[in-house]
Amino acid sequence: MAIYQVQNKYFVEDDATVASGQALNIPDAVFVVGDINAANQALAEAQQTFLAKPELLNHFSCVKSIGKDLEGHNIWVPCVLAGEIQNTDTLYELFCDVEPGFKLATGTDEAQAIYAQQQQSILQWAGLDQIRTLTELPQPPKKPVV
Repeated sequence: MAIYQVQNKYFVEDDATVASGQALNIPDAVFVVGDINAANQALAEAQQTFLAKPELLNHFSCVKSIGKDLEGHNIWVPCVLAGEIQNTDTLYELFCDVEPGFKLATGTDEAQAIYAQQQQSILQWAGLDQIRTLTELPQPPKKPVV
């Protein structure tokens, strides 16, 4: 028996397994009939929802160079990568708080590729990077000793 888990949702093979899962009384757990395709769809939706949260922007930053100062140092200004005009020569520095350091990119294509990698790092950090496959129903929570 394969059970696919996406966050608190468990995709099981039949109604009897749904009933068995519900009987475990796991807080916030949802048991539904579904296969790997349904689990993949749920994972994709959860990822899109998570990445669309406004507060997630606090995990990323992007700056671009608008030239050099008199001493030859880059002048960096904040930017929104999605609003940048396609180019191959602007320098960008991208930061994601789950990865160490800034990543340097030249041009929007390279910057977008780094940003996509950083999004994957955030999804991994949040536990939304893959489907868990179980061979049996999860264990019910332990009852407190009174």
